[in-house]
Amino acid sequence: MKQPLVSVLMPVFNAADHVAEALKSILQQDYRELEIIIVDDACTDNTLEIIHRLADSRVKILHNPANSGLAASLNLAIQSASGEYLARMDADDIAHRLRISKQVAFMNAHPEVDVLGTAMQYFGASRYLNLFPESHQACKAQLLFNVCFGHPTVMFRKRVFDQPANLYNPELRQYSEEYELWCRLVNKFTFHNLKEVLLFYRTYPPREKVFAEQKRLNNTIAIRTKFLTDQLGFFDQPFIKLHNKAASMRDRISYPELKEINQWFNDLVQRNESKHAFDPQALKQILAIWFFEICYKNAGITKPAMFQFFFSGWTDYYKPDIKLMSKFIVKHLIRR
Repeated sequence: MKQPLVSVLMPVFNAADHVAEALKSILQQDYRELEIIIVDDACTDNTLEIIHRLADSRVKILHNPANSGLAASLNLAIQSASGEYLARMDADDIAHRLRISKQVAFMNAHPEVDVLGTAMQYFGASRYLNLFPESHQACKAQLLFNVCFGHPTVMFRKRVFDQPANLYNPELRQYSEEYELWCRLVNKFTFHNLKEVLLFYRTYPPREKVFAEQKRLNNTIAIRTKFLTDQLGFFDQPFIKLHNKAASMRDRISYPELKEINQWFNDLVQRNESKHAFDPQALKQILAIWFFEICYKNAGITKPAMFQFFFSGWTDYYKPDIKLMSKFIVKHLIRR
């Protein structure tokens, strides 16, 4: 049986340092029915020269007349794609050799799934293992806080973009454009994540992306707030501010704030009982995981953080494994 064509979408902008490694990781996939659509977002370095050196008949290069950003470049690639499935890829990451074949196999076996992501392993400045919620309902609840996919891991069915309203918002360029897209698509299509690491995500020292991170943070707050209120209704500004602080986990959270967040999360459960926006169990599990993460980050800094989690009631919905719980306890004791 002939395998479906997959269109790999890879915008590039001044990516000369890493584009060869990224492109090779796609060209060397065990899955061969590929077209690789590279969008040159007005590069000014030798990125295109490097790409041309890796000549392959499956590579198609499009050009933006001026730098337009990631979202606009992806829209151009989507509209030019011929594949049944569309796979995202960044110009500085590395795809596992079996990435495409495993995602295609899952999509073929699960026709109800429209958008499929995977776990991803960070490398470079950070070595974090990034896992995402598996089921659609868990993905939707996760959007109350942040993205539910690793963007460069995602594979779409082409039909997701049959309506122009489902394309990326080009005004966001590359600053939380994916988060905004997931929030728009989640009530229209079915999401899923594979637990397996199928992409290696390159990270950089924070000082190299200060401007980008601030833009992303500002957009993320606006997107998160809109999704929260769209799904669960109006909330007074102090609660919106508390929710965004809990979601970002950028600042120290005091013991009184931990108690407020605990109550706020319980209030979200209560609000959902009347709004029916989220699967109740999925929502409780995501809230429990998030509350644990907040307590874990603040363990020892906010001294009772560990006990706040243990006595919060969220342990009914999330129980960290022994290794993570041991780290939690040690962190609490060392920082006291």
